Amino acid sequence: MEFVIGIILLIIVLVIVMLIIRKRLYGSVDYYEEWKLKVMNRNIASELSRLKSLNLKGYTKGKFEHWKEKWDDILSNDLADVEELLYDAEHAVDQFRFSRARKILTQIDQTLEKLEQEIDLILQELEELLETVRSTRAEEEKILPLIAELRNQLSQNRYKFERAENRL
Repeated sequence: MEFVIGIILLIIVLVIVMLIIRKRLYGSVDYYEEWKLKVMNRNIASELSRLKSLNLKGYTKGKFEHWKEKWDDILSNDLADVEELLYDAEHAVDQFRFSRARKILTQIDQTLEKLEQEIDLILQELEELLETVRSTRAEEEKILPLIAELRNQLSQNRYKFERAENRL
């Protein structure tokens, strides 16, 4: 009789431990779901729209297109893959496949870390470009009065420059 009671207690303890592990893994799934939503809701599009308002040419236009494509790829592909992995992890937890669920959660963590780094790199490069534009405009504002003054001098002293007048 004591043997049967011991087995029943062991089974109850195992069930309780499995339910606790399951609850913790559900908590991890919820954590990664929130993280995914935070990544998705970052205002990269508004940052890119700030850049779009500038007159982009050449290298900066190429960088803008690259950043826009990268952000679209993150939203449409990478975060969709994370969503599938979250579903798979939740399904594995439902079936008490804890080791598989942990592997999937580790993969989700690595993917989200990589996405965060890519987004941070985009934002850093974007901020550097905007700072360059700001400094260029400041320099331009300093130089414009000088150019206007030189034009006045050129128009007033046109006869001194003879053939070089056309080039100047």
